[in-house]
Amino acid sequence: DLYPGKSFTVGSYAYLNGALHVQVSLAMDAICRDLSTKRKGTSLAYLCTPTDLHLVPKEAYEASLEEYKTYSKKLYCIIMSILGRGKLLRKNARTPIPGEGGDFYTVNGISVAQGPNYALAKRMQHWRAIVARSEGCIVSSNIAPATSTVSV
Repeated sequence: DLYPGKSFTVGSYAYLNGALHVQVSLAMDAICRDLSTKRKGTSLAYLCTPTDLHLVPKEAYEASLEEYKTYSKKLYCIIMSILGRGKLLRKNARTPIPGEGGDFYTVNGISVAQGPNYALAKRMQHWRAIVARSEGCIVSSNIAPATSTVSV
């Protein structure tokens, strides 16, 4: 038992390309699951990606619609939309989802270029965070700053 009787935080920050990202995420998940269930005082930390589907406040949702309306009227956006046959510069604010207590507003920032392995690995981290939190574990899940990479 490492540092018995003291709080302990485990950060899941590893990244590998392709299917290896899913595999290293599974390994991190097993470690986080075991530590958070067997060792009291363990907290989990994750860095989420900005290129994901996120819940946002209603005001941010409405602002994104206004910005899209303004931005999409620019000449270069119209050209990109025509050349991309509607696949480029699409609105990423989705229709609100009704729920108890009000609607849920989402923005879909998933980058198809990152591929399904990346999306699956990040989704596994979200689920572990949710499960651990529901069991009383402290969880920190912050969205990391956007970076310039080959896939984004």
